[in-house]
Amino acid sequence: MEIRSYDGQAAPKLVEERTIEGYAVVFNHESRVLFDPIKKRTFVEVIKNGAITEDLLKRSDVKALNEHNKERLLARSINGIGSLSLTIDDYGLKYRFEAPNTTEGNYAVEMIKRGDVFGSSFAYWTPEKNVTYTKKSDGTLLR
Repeated sequence: MEIRSYDGQAAPKLVEERTIEGYAVVFNHESRVLFDPIKKRTFVEVIKNGAITEDLLKRSDVKALNEHNKERLLARSINGIGSLSLTIDDYGLKYRFEAPNTTEGNYAVEMIKRGDVFGSSFAYWTPEKNVTYTKKSDGTLLR
């Protein structure tokens, strides 16, 4: 499983009392330097606009989780339907959901309200055949 994080404008925000929104994916933005433990090399990643499509979202099971823990579910979109709203714009993949009245939902609201959560992240699996690498002028691999 691959995990990527974003802060700044991608950070989750309370837009209403219990409505949380932010960006799970930011397009055309270089990641920090990442390390591939299998190939034992570093790389920088850019997710291009178009990498996520409406069609992909309509055939995916997407979960909003606290700290990537599947037991800490906040919202979910199965084949584009559910408590998790996902929209694609020029900036990236935006999420929005009403925090559930559960321990996890209350925790998420409180941590965002206090300013303790300052970023969003996403996890995914992809076949290696779908990944391309380009070498930058400084020798860094761009994935």
